[in-house]
Amino acid sequence: MRTFEELAVHVANHPWLEGFVSASMVTLPIQCQELLPNAKADWLSSNLGYGMLGDKWQTVSRERFEEQLMVSLKLSLAYSVEMLPPEEAASVAKEFLEFFDSPDYLVNGTQQGWNPITKSTMETAYVVVTRTHAGMFLFEDED
Repeated sequence: MRTFEELAVHVANHPWLEGFVSASMVTLPIQCQELLPNAKADWLSSNLGYGMLGDKWQTVSRERFEEQLMVSLKLSLAYSVEMLPPEEAASVAKEFLEFFDSPDYLVNGTQQGWNPITKSTMETAYVVVTRTHAGMFLFEDED
């Protein structure tokens, strides 16, 4: 299994992933560890240089989160062209989730509509938070 840093580099440099795609993971500071999941998502988003959504983060099940993440890895936001083959998309999504124990899963929307945290024309953000860690998979694209 790759380290998280190796996964992040793989995603950032993958020749088939269109637009801007990034994976990030941080250790939450002690003062954030007891916050609600959406507040942790805001802290992460802000510390990565993006906007905050407050109660507009949508909490989803692990199954829905993983399914939506696989779709974003398979199809580009702007033109819905295949980026990763289904098997590789499933593998990358699963690998990302394996870095987090007992997480909450949040998204800023779907490919059909979202609450923006960036200035990109299109985006989808997937956030995973645990008591001590937070991670984000972010897809941005332009039309």
